[in-house]
Amino acid sequence: MIVSWKKQKSWRPNERCGCVPCVVSPSKSQSRRERLWVICKYGLWIFFGVCFAVSVDKAQADGRIRMQMGCEADTNPTRSVLSTSTDQLLRMVVEAELTHVSGRHSVAANYLGGFKLHFRQSSEDLIATQLGGLYSYQLSPTSLMGIRTSIVDASLREHDRDYFIWTGDVVFGSRLTSRLSYMIHLGGSYFLFKPDGRGFYRYNFSHYAPTAEFALNLHLTKRLSVSSYYQVERRTFDDTSYRIVDDKLQPTQSNRIDLRHMPGVSLQYELELFSGKMLIIDTAYSLFINDSNSAGSSALWHRYKLALSMQLPWDLNLHLIGTFQLTRYKDAMYIDQNLYEPDADEKENSLVIRLHVPIFDVLSLVIQAGFYRNDFHNDLVDVLPYSRNTFMLGLDTDFGL
Repeated sequence: MIVSWKKQKSWRPNERCGCVPCVVSPSKSQSRRERLWVICKYGLWIFFGVCFAVSVDKAQADGRIRMQMGCEADTNPTRSVLSTSTDQLLRMVVEAELTHVSGRHSVAANYLGGFKLHFRQSSEDLIATQLGGLYSYQLSPTSLMGIRTSIVDASLREHDRDYFIWTGDVVFGSRLTSRLSYMIHLGGSYFLFKPDGRGFYRYNFSHYAPTAEFALNLHLTKRLSVSSYYQVERRTFDDTSYRIVDDKLQPTQSNRIDLRHMPGVSLQYELELFSGKMLIIDTAYSLFINDSNSAGSSALWHRYKLALSMQLPWDLNLHLIGTFQLTRYKDAMYIDQNLYEPDADEKENSLVIRLHVPIFDVLSLVIQAGFYRNDFHNDLVDVLPYSRNTFMLGLDTDFGL
């Protein structure tokens, strides 16, 4: 059977996951995770300070701020296969980016944060923050190297799925020809699932992973570009691995280790329609292969995405974003199903329609509808049907610094 904690209707953590809680002493492993969390946060601010100090001389600054706030209706606020309740919520998102350039030195910082508050239920109320930065040095007219890092923190009102992510890597890029360039990333990540060790779940999901990525970008014409990438990471979990014995998961003596491969390719094309109006087509295919030594943790996803951005008369902008996913679980179960990001739309088949209607120079009306399903699972077992629709009306402002 499919283990789908994510969509079971209950606000209580133990009922949500449907498993027997396993209380773990938070002494050694918990203190280690909290120390790493503090080191990551303070290390990021030290990194920013050093980068800005290097690039402050004769620096040229450029930045933007974007804010969006609106009311949203959600037909499945708890994201459950059993849910029949609807709710309304208030959502706010703030984005900001700042770039400093001084000679061969450049620093880029970005922020993404927001919250959502429901009118009736509260289990999905959250506040989320993402902060990132990149320092790069121009080695030559055609090559650069740099350091990139980011942190993500998400907290729900009931704290049963809070998490913290730190990523950091060294970046090297070069332009081989006027049309062809590549990027290499070598680094690591740390994922802290905050309920670990507090008796909410039977399994621990926190892990660290060295990562490597290679990306190739080809500009075929002025309006047509193709990109491909391959990323691999080796995740070591703060938990034991499991094996299936008599149709039950039993712990082993070794740590859980996942090897995740993520190849993909994308294409972007700009097309002029009428009266100078443009259509941007962005399509991508990604393959995710999670090969684990723990039963119930191996999976394969085929993911297709198509995004259309169209300029319409009267300065209207229409965006259509569609996602199609095929999923296969090696052991006919996936115990990590609970770990969807509560601050993002779930990774299901989806269609999002968004219309921007300008009011003033920096203010727009946003009308958005989202439709989410879990059809087309490429598996030999039954998957409970899942459905969720959202409708939002809000205001969006975007201005430069």
